[in-house]
Amino acid sequence: MFTDILTDNISGSGNILRQLEDELLQLGKTQKTIDAKMLFAGIDNLLEQFPHFALLWHFSNTTKRFFAKTNIIKGEKLVDFVNNYRHLWTGAQQQAAQKFIETINLNKKNILLHSNSSAVQQVFYLLQRQHRPVVWQTLSSPANEGAIQATAIKKMGFEVHLIHEDAISLFVKDIDFALFGADLLFGDRFMNKTGTFALCLMMVHFNKPVYVLAEKRKRIDVLKTDNGIIEKLISESPKPDGELTENFREGIRVHNFYFELIPLSFINKVFL
Repeated sequence: MFTDILTDNISGSGNILRQLEDELLQLGKTQKTIDAKMLFAGIDNLLEQFPHFALLWHFSNTTKRFFAKTNIIKGEKLVDFVNNYRHLWTGAQQQAAQKFIETINLNKKNILLHSNSSAVQQVFYLLQRQHRPVVWQTLSSPANEGAIQATAIKKMGFEVHLIHEDAISLFVKDIDFALFGADLLFGDRFMNKTGTFALCLMMVHFNKPVYVLAEKRKRIDVLKTDNGIIEKLISESPKPDGELTENFREGIRVHNFYFELIPLSFINKVFL
């Protein structure tokens, strides 16, 4: 179950959740009944693969509470649940993006972006007929999903420059501020794609603002969350060695991770 989603290593948490919702809608429309245990096991597999995606945890907890006493879920009931959940939260990203647009002067600004975030892309979707900032998008290795975001924003009509995040020192003088997404907000830290920490350090060093765009579902209350859940949220299994070295050298230990925690003290403002 959810095989295609499990192998997606380039989408952000918003797109992963959207794929899950779409698959559940299709499942509910094509099957009269669904085994609840099987469904929850499939969602748990996604949580194992994407433990740091707070949106998945929120959706999973909401789903399990709703169907807590149900062994067999009616297809139409599943469709209604997913549609209601989507309707309730569909404007969350847009609201955060609108707050950002109303607060920060974007006209002719040069904005640094990292990785691939549906929340960040929402900003540019809303800006299509307004200001025209210039985008400096990192490649975001090793999955290079930044190229996907660069293409999406370019199609909206913006000027886009694609750079490798390791080369940021060559271009930081041209950048006014950075805008990053977040997979979760956790106490005094947030989680995002590896490379974000170093980019924040560079921006802080040059006294340039850094902003984070998220939504309320991504905020984890550490005082109300079980320690076991917290450990899962901030843990990550190593990704395939081959992404870092095509010709694997025997005896070399390869460490490939996608996500890291970054202090919120680096951030000028979080928009929710």
